Amino acid sequence: VSETLSDVAGVFTTNLFAAAPVKYCREILQKNMQVRAIVVNSGNANAGTGEAGYKDTVEMAEITAHELNCRSGEVLAASTGVIGRRLPMDKIRAGIKSAIESCRDISHGDSAASAIMTTDTVEKIAEREIDGIRIGGIAKGAGMIHPNMATMLCFLTTDADLPRNLIQPMLKRVADRTFNCISVDNDTSTNDSLILMANGTAGKVDEKRFESTLEDICDELAKKIVADGEGATKFVTIEVKDAKNEIEAYKAADAVATSMLVKTALFGNDPNWGRILSAVGRSGAEIDVEKVKISVCGFTIFEKGGPLELDLAKVSERMKTGKIDIEIKFGLGAAQKRVFTTDLSREYVSINADYTT
Repeated sequence: VSETLSDVAGVFTTNLFAAAPVKYCREILQKNMQVRAIVVNSGNANAGTGEAGYKDTVEMAEITAHELNCRSGEVLAASTGVIGRRLPMDKIRAGIKSAIESCRDISHGDSAASAIMTTDTVEKIAEREIDGIRIGGIAKGAGMIHPNMATMLCFLTTDADLPRNLIQPMLKRVADRTFNCISVDNDTSTNDSLILMANGTAGKVDEKRFESTLEDICDELAKKIVADGEGATKFVTIEVKDAKNEIEAYKAADAVATSMLVKTALFGNDPNWGRILSAVGRSGAEIDVEKVKISVCGFTIFEKGGPLELDLAKVSERMKTGKIDIEIKFGLGAAQKRVFTTDLSREYVSINADYTT
């Protein structure tokens, strides 16, 4: 909740079965670039619920607006949880009133970060201050994580005064460089929402410095989402270098990050470079196979079209630390792209096999 009207920007899921709150937010932002609040529920996605689900979202906004003495068009909404079930509106109505009462205590940011969790195991919070300007963010996400964007909710707030025509493209650029570069399970949610509110009460700020700081916050939150990936035992950085352009680099990095065979090998501490090679080869990225160089945890294992003599047991031992770096060099240019992912564990299967039962 902002004490005053805030300029707002939003980036939402590309899933065609967008949830009711996503549809609602898109419609609000087409008509209104200033809001007072965001109301969020956890445990129920309100997706696949038809017109009735949309009306429930509208009611959430209307109740919030009534309690805040503002217009319903000044309230955005978000939901996360199980798909295909109607919201328990009796609980929602009571919960909104209780939450707004607690919002009068400005120290409740941690409580909000905790309240939006589903299969998350830790809160995800980040904040910075530049030249007296404050920027903060909370996020949730652990599964159904893959661009664009993820089953991810992220709410960013600042007291900076930003030009209204710059806030939306700025947020989109930052999203592309952070949240759209992570993957846990190659699934894109119906509900992912990234929203930035700027109420301008602290005055103007250097726009380039602000965007850099905002990106730093989003990068931190994105990494926290990956680190908290459902059942994850590894934090994996995949970096493609020396590509012709960023698009080609991303194709390869994303193919490796989302390969089930690569991810299961990582879980088993198996430096199976053949799976990495195969993912790069099918990615559609422009490569010269004789120039590709692959390294895992600092060990070069493939170069000039063939494997190198190497004690793979040493690589496996390094992988057991839980932090794995995969570097792929194309030798074709200067562009690079970095993505973050996890391994795929037995625990991930268990969490998602039992999610609704």
